[in-house]
Amino acid sequence: MQPSTLLFALVASEGLVSAASIPAFNVNERSILDNEGTALEKRACFKTGQKYGDYKGEAQSYSRAACKNVFSGYHRKGQKFTQCYNLPNGNSVNFSVGLLGEDECYDGLSKEVKNCARGGQTTYDNWMTDPNTGRCGK
Repeated sequence: MQPSTLLFALVASEGLVSAASIPAFNVNERSILDNEGTALEKRACFKTGQKYGDYKGEAQSYSRAACKNVFSGYHRKGQKFTQCYNLPNGNSVNFSVGLLGEDECYDGLSKEVKNCARGGQTTYDNWMTDPNTGRCGK
């Protein structure tokens, strides 16, 4: 049993959440995701798509700016916020976060950038980073 499965089973057994409400990935859904040497079971990196390349540092800086300036403030449960930043190489990076504070926001986004060359998404959907070819809005 994977640690994440054990955690979900424990949470469900304590009555904190229904086991039926926990989304599961099947083999087909997991085919677009790939774990890239990360110690956290909940993170899945994208296997295909644009990489950060030499601009991972800029993506890290933008993740801090997004959490501090764009994603801060009052969030309703289930609400998602997204922000796109243009990278110096003509490409862009999209960030998306759910309900969380500034420190948790940056911690999650920066781990996605650091550990996933093509971006990634946590399986419980709080953070997502996605580098893309082309500028924002194109």
